Amino acid sequence: MPIKRRDKGGKNSKTCRLAIEGDMTIYTAQELKDELIKYLGKPWNLHIDLTDVTELDTSGAQLLLLARHETDHMEKAFEVTQPSGAAAEALATLNISERLNLQAPAA
Repeated sequence: MPIKRRDKGGKNSKTCRLAIEGDMTIYTAQELKDELIKYLGKPWNLHIDLTDVTELDTSGAQLLLLARHETDHMEKAFEVTQPSGAAAEALATLNISERLNLQAPAA
């Protein structure tokens, strides 16, 4: 499964922490969207960890923007954390790092 839930606060946590693994490309977009939809619409702040993302294209970026839009609509916090080098480069090239509230890249 390319999306894993990694909450540290347990079931009572107000934040849902997800980690995405592998490619976020046109080839995986539908599968990722189907999984991501399960977490959207819930009453959580959403943090998405991109440490293990190996490739990110505009389809992957659109999924992140979808998640941001949905959390904004629900007035919940959203951030992307620990982007891999490939993810950080793609988001910077697309000039959407700030919009995604991108946090420190992985070392």
